[in-house]
Amino acid sequence: MNFNGLPATDMGAEALDGDSNINALDLPYDQWVSLPISGLKPSARYKVAREGQSVALVGSRLMMFGGEDFSRRLLNDLFILDLENMAWEEVETLHTPPAPRFDHTATVHAERYLLIFGGCSHSTCFNDLHALDLQSVSVLSPPQIIF
Repeated sequence: MNFNGLPATDMGAEALDGDSNINALDLPYDQWVSLPISGLKPSARYKVAREGQSVALVGSRLMMFGGEDFSRRLLNDLFILDLENMAWEEVETLHTPPAPRFDHTATVHAERYLLIFGGCSHSTCFNDLHALDLQSVSVLSPPQIIF
């Protein structure tokens, strides 16, 4: 079976893949498929899946920030999934990233900035805005963006 030209595994009625593979809904066949990926998978670092993360599409890359693992450990890491070669990469930023958080939002501005807003820790809710300059991969906090 292929999914957009990639070999895929038919998952049938089985549960979604728990080892951090990418699962996609194949709309013409109305079934979930598991796509092959490479690189350092986000869960490989923590050995469990995560929840409450944000994901934003920038061109052909998915940017995933933060969240928490199933042990409720808060995360503030950044991973990129290149959709052209289906490879994960962890990104180190030049400056201090936002505090670890979950249930925040992310969006992209001008195909250049990844904006992270709000979210929660286990003791507080954030009302802050951070911008990651994707051209220099540096965190601007507070963001220095002119609208």
